[in-house]
Amino acid sequence: MKKYKIGFFGAGKMAEGILSAIENKGSVIMAERVSARAEELKKKYAVALTDDLKAVAQSASIIFLAVKPQDVDAVAAETKKFLTGSQTLVSIVAGKTLAKLRKAFGSKVKLVRVMPNLALRANAGMCAICGGRSTTKAEVAAVEKILGAAGETAVLKEKDFDVVTALSGSGP
Repeated sequence: MKKYKIGFFGAGKMAEGILSAIENKGSVIMAERVSARAEELKKKYAVALTDDLKAVAQSASIIFLAVKPQDVDAVAAETKKFLTGSQTLVSIVAGKTLAKLRKAFGSKVKLVRVMPNLALRANAGMCAICGGRSTTKAEVAAVEKILGAAGETAVLKEKDFDVVTALSGSGP
């Protein structure tokens, strides 16, 4: 199986905003189960697409969790046994704390929580970032580099995310 640097569980509009800022799209694999959406992204960005979450879990080193909050547990149940300690799972899911993500995905994978705003889709975004306890500064910096291509980033403590969420929801 080909190794990819960046993977996505989900390929919605926020995932597309991140994808559009990634320079080497040949290093990306996305899992999307809506075939029309997958075809749209495949044509527009020439990235690898699959409907198999397991394929992403087994082949990417940094994986963006870009699904609806109510779908997180199902994605975790399908993928956590394939995730390893050498991977970083980056959640852009609103309202899912690092503790909830750890409970869902297990203790092996490194976690980073991100609160992006909609301007990310125009490469003018602002992303708050915090790493989990076992996530190194280098792993957080790798996520910052990816997201920095789509706007600004700020590393914060998770306790500040509620304020960021309130501000992000109030305007661009």
